[in-house]
Amino acid sequence: MHRLGALLLIGMGALLLGCTTSEVLIPHAVELTAPAQSLPEEELLDVGIVLFDAGVPEGRIEKSEQEQLLEQGIYAHIRRAEAVYMAVQLRDALQRSGQWGMVLVTPEQSTAADLSVNGRIVQSDGDTVRVEVEAVDAAGRTWLDEEYDYRTPAAVYDTRRYAGADPYQDLF
Repeated sequence: MHRLGALLLIGMGALLLGCTTSEVLIPHAVELTAPAQSLPEEELLDVGIVLFDAGVPEGRIEKSEQEQLLEQGIYAHIRRAEAVYMAVQLRDALQRSGQWGMVLVTPEQSTAADLSVNGRIVQSDGDTVRVEVEAVDAAGRTWLDEEYDYRTPAAVYDTRRYAGADPYQDLF
């Protein structure tokens, strides 16, 4: 009987080893870069981050369109909340870096900031997020026009180990 149990354990172990992957995603592996030298506050550029485009229609969504979104795994109310949340998280990351002046989140484009940042959520499903981000200065020069993809490490959702951590922190 003990031999049968041992064989089962060995077989289960081999089966589990066959299901593992060699890719290990480490939560929060990206550190903010500290400025090489401190600049006086008045020399830092002010940044205006426009609330992200949620990638879903604004206002009331007709039932047929809502069903199409649901078939794609998109929940409009969640995506709209993410659009606000991501803009705020980007603001917080820029402020923590110490490399920018005042960083504000605005409901629409503003000429008050030295640099305006616009973002659009292309995909967000809890595992993967893809955003398009554009940064344009007050003179109309484009500083950045990129698409960013980020895959969330499953371990980041372990609230005991990563209490208070944002799953997309490394993206920002």
